Amino acid sequence: MGLKTEIARANIIFTGGRFISAAIGFFFSIILARILQPYNFGLYSFCIVIVSFFILFTDLGLNSTLIRFVAKNMKLEERRKVSSIIKSIFKYKIALTMSTGIIVSIFSEQVSLLIFNKPEAGFIVFLAGFVLIGNSLFAFFESLFTGLKKFSILSGIQISQNIFRFIFVIGLVVLGMSVSGAITGLILSYVLMVVASMVIVYKKYNFIVSERETMFDRRDMLTFSAWVFMYSIVNTIYAVIDQLMISAMLPLESVGFYKISNTWAWSIIYLVPIASQVLYPYFSSSTNRDQMKTMFSNSLKYSSIFIFPLAFLLSAFSGPLILFLYKASFTVASEALRIMAFVSIPIVISMILATYFTGAKKPEIIAKILFIMMILNIIFNYFLIQLYGISGAAIATLIAKSTETAILFIIIILVQKLTFKPSILIKPLIASIFMYFVALFFLPNVTNYLTFAIYGVLSLLIYAAIMLVIGGLRKEEFLTIRKLLKF
Repeated sequence: MGLKTEIARANIIFTGGRFISAAIGFFFSIILARILQPYNFGLYSFCIVIVSFFILFTDLGLNSTLIRFVAKNMKLEERRKVSSIIKSIFKYKIALTMSTGIIVSIFSEQVSLLIFNKPEAGFIVFLAGFVLIGNSLFAFFESLFTGLKKFSILSGIQISQNIFRFIFVIGLVVLGMSVSGAITGLILSYVLMVVASMVIVYKKYNFIVSERETMFDRRDMLTFSAWVFMYSIVNTIYAVIDQLMISAMLPLESVGFYKISNTWAWSIIYLVPIASQVLYPYFSSSTNRDQMKTMFSNSLKYSSIFIFPLAFLLSAFSGPLILFLYKASFTVASEALRIMAFVSIPIVISMILATYFTGAKKPEIIAKILFIMMILNIIFNYFLIQLYGISGAAIATLIAKSTETAILFIIIILVQKLTFKPSILIKPLIASIFMYFVALFFLPNVTNYLTFAIYGVLSLLIYAAIMLVIGGLRKEEFLTIRKLLKF
């Protein structure tokens, strides 16, 4: 099997899994929001914000380091080294995870009051400490299977976690346990999947457990991990700063409204059939520059074909989407979603660029850029949230992510000398803009689920037709997709 086919096949498996997970998450988010209503859904969303922030203290770059060095040594068939690396990283992971989770729970009252000015959410922060432990350990196994390039297993555990989250969370809420039941259900879903992942490793990859430990280049790993550590800290804060500042500056209901818009933006990202998580182990294990250039260009091309129309379409129909699915009490979320939909474009492109740099052992470039953008994003959010509420946070995020992507492009072209055809970005953009205005023409006629679906499909068909006319889609793309779907 050629490398292009292998990567494409891995992307299809992984994206297929993410699509199923996104579909489950789609119904989960709607049902949970409807049952809990804005205030309690805001509390649940606040718990997720707490976990998203403190997760950085349980990682410190270990997950990315695990993926890189497992992928590299598996390619060299150094199983004893792989086993030793995994065991070593797992020890650090356990220590960081348990200590961070326990500290968050012990000091829950202080965190909720002093940091977020939400004294009523102390118990939610207490539960968040346990969610943090489950989330962190589950993320370790996700990284392990990624490093092993076992994307079918990775997709399987991700889908299963979403299924059990749906069952446990919704089930406990329906039984009358409200938001505390929702968070308890989330904890149970993580515990179950961590146990299942351990069983899979023991049965299918017993060499990880049974092989005796051997020497490996700890200095090389620690040097790489140090920059990834800096990158991870900055990236985590950068990624959640808008939600953190909304939690501190606005009522709890606003946290839930923004969570909905953020969830939908990431939902369409999951539909893009080129995943940076899939590319990372391939960039990490490749030593051929021409090969990396081809992977980079193809990834950018196929990602753009999908993310541009999805983002423009989501923005156009954000109003009726929130109204139909979440009802009138959540319509405020559509204001942020209209903007957040466009944020998905620079996020997808930036993830590919960042994956290239990290895989090519240049995480310091990403760390430095993200640090600057994190500071600017805090400033943008502080002023724009005060002016425009959750829409201001969305605007701040759009400005920051777009600027970050532009800077990464400049470096990758001028410094790394990695070229690509600008048309792979321009053509999807042109077709999407045209489709956007057509979608706005349909908008007044959207009165129910059926018309919503029909006009959405018609808009995408118009996009595809324009792409064919201007040469953004060719026979080669259709044949490649058809060939890959046979697997």
